[in-house]
Amino acid sequence: MVQDDKSDEKLKRFFSDRVEEMKRSASMSITDKARELKLRGEKIISLSIGEPDFSTPETIKEAGITAINADFTHYTSARGIPELLDSISRKLKEENSINADPKKNILVTPGTKQALFYINAALINPGDEAIIFEPYWVTYVDSLKMCGGIPIIAPGPEDNEFKPTAKQIENKITKKTKYILFSNPCNPSGAVWSKEELEQIVQIAEKHNILLVVDEIYEHILFDNTKFVSAASLPGAEKITITLNGFSKGPAMTGWRIGYVVAPEPLINEMMKIQEQIATCTSSISQKAAVHAYEQKEDIQRMVREYESRRNYLVGEINKIKGLRCQKPKGTFYLFVNISGTGLKSMEISDKMLSQAKVAVVPGIAYGEGCDDYIRLSFATKKEELEKAVAGLKEIFGGC
Repeated sequence: MVQDDKSDEKLKRFFSDRVEEMKRSASMSITDKARELKLRGEKIISLSIGEPDFSTPETIKEAGITAINADFTHYTSARGIPELLDSISRKLKEENSINADPKKNILVTPGTKQALFYINAALINPGDEAIIFEPYWVTYVDSLKMCGGIPIIAPGPEDNEFKPTAKQIENKITKKTKYILFSNPCNPSGAVWSKEELEQIVQIAEKHNILLVVDEIYEHILFDNTKFVSAASLPGAEKITITLNGFSKGPAMTGWRIGYVVAPEPLINEMMKIQEQIATCTSSISQKAAVHAYEQKEDIQRMVREYESRRNYLVGEINKIKGLRCQKPKGTFYLFVNISGTGLKSMEISDKMLSQAKVAVVPGIAYGEGCDDYIRLSFATKKEELEKAVAGLKEIFGGC
């Protein structure tokens, strides 16, 4: 289709206000730019995308192939297939101490982003507020805005592991607050909330009669024997907590697009209505494959051990580069690197790294207005690539 600038401008007047306010996903945008450069023949090292570099475990792939060969290629229930709902329910009870009825408290969705949109569509009226911890995953803010909500940011300082304090959180609550949202472990900082910290947040939500939305998709990617606690497992939390999760990170199923949400039955019923109208259901083949995802404990542990080795290497090397410093994350496969010593802001340094060192990273400004002195590096890539990236960064910034 041939378009000219005048035609483009005429078309733009039809666009909704909500889509005009939205931003592209920073990690996807940088990754697309890196792919374009690769197609031109440039050797780019991408440390931008939040995607395991490991293949989906064979047992899961075989289950998907079996589903296709068995002609399991039709619509399913909007809620999800019974065997997957049962599998998730068992996992939640055994691993997370969450009692979730597979017929009442779980909705299987085409990815966790879709689940978050359903939550906002079901809860948010124009002008409603939600407290979002900063740094935050880029989708949190735009998903809320799409439904007319107002993000209220609670910044987490670096000297507190990028976590806002209980007092800072409570000071953000108003009569318009619907929920508190954060990821645990946190993308992009890698912070993990302790049981005591989560209990404080639950108490705040109970006191002010608001909900908690906790994104736990990185729950299996933990280091240094860090213990994971689900917010919904804590006393008083079950009736006010919405848990987001999925199969993209731990079992390495990003392209299968399958996630789920756990919540009280009335909210699940409302979200299921939305799913029926927006997506009908999640891919039948992906659901069949995901039935076996949580059984692959050895594969997941093997991946996590490799992530931990890469983390240890990359943290040590980044802290040897002039102007850069970072904490050792307790979870996820990201480093949130402080770049203030370079005198550059996150977009400037990201462009410099890509153009001069051929290393793609995500500028910290994508994770909040207070994060312009940071960049996110993914170590979900092979050690050899990390070594090349480190060499390139040392060449342009120097060692220390």
